[in-house]
Amino acid sequence: MNCVYKITRQVLLVLSLLFFISSNITSCKKEETKESIKPEVVSLASFTESMTLVNAARTSGYKFSDDKYFTAVKELKWNAVLAKAAQKHAQDMQDKNYFSHTGKDGSKPWDRVVREGYTYSYCGENIAEGYDSEKAVINGWLHSEGHCANIMNDKFTEIGMGRSSDGKYWVQVFAAPQ
Repeated sequence: MNCVYKITRQVLLVLSLLFFISSNITSCKKEETKESIKPEVVSLASFTESMTLVNAARTSGYKFSDDKYFTAVKELKWNAVLAKAAQKHAQDMQDKNYFSHTGKDGSKPWDRVVREGYTYSYCGENIAEGYDSEKAVINGWLHSEGHCANIMNDKFTEIGMGRSSDGKYWVQVFAAPQ
């Protein structure tokens, strides 16, 4: 009886170890095949749904609440330089595990767009954490008065967006060129 107990215990231990190893291999494979957005290759194609939703709100006007309505404004145009600044900030937040408009190097949104070579007359930023789709994050921003105000601000004429490679952090950078 004691021998059967030892064998059963050993078999269970081996099976537990195999399960642990196989589940870790599976998660590693998922990470290896996960599509990442690289800072150098952010394009409008990566954020088509976001642009559609943002520009739909802008061109039709947006009722934020019973006493707050944002009037219709012109569509935003995609800007690859702003997208690069947005993408780099999203990735920096992931890499350094923080959530802020201020980068770990002390940079503000306007500092980051200048660093990428954009000369602005007006600049702003929306950030978000934890949304799983473009529709969800845009909806979240539209239901937050300050973020909605950025989306609907008629002083902004261009936009770029970025998302961290783990999908957790989102950044919108708005600007108007000088």
